[in-house]
Amino acid sequence: MSLKAWRRISDRLEHLPKRSNWIENLGWSLATLPVPTFIAWLVWLGPFRSLSDEDKMAYSFVAPTLLVFTVASAVMAIILLLVAAQRRSDLKTGIEDLLKEMRDYEVARPDES
Repeated sequence: MSLKAWRRISDRLEHLPKRSNWIENLGWSLATLPVPTFIAWLVWLGPFRSLSDEDKMAYSFVAPTLLVFTVASAVMAIILLLVAAQRRSDLKTGIEDLLKEMRDYEVARPDES
């Protein structure tokens, strides 16, 4: 194998995306939050209706906060899991391309293997 071909393969290996689990882990962590926060919002509605008008004003932020947290965590989880899946796909494709190129080189120059 020529030094030039070896350097090209080596450079491609160095530039493959690194497998990083933190994006996927954060995505799955956020995916566990929408259901409990939605249930908390449903449970909050009952006691909230029985509050006096003055207390309703004092606690009026709770229901919207729970809903915003539910939607935001669901959206972020979806985005992070999609990004993690794309990174996995890129890494797999990069490795497959590199291995194919190496096999093609071996077939083209069997005397040097």
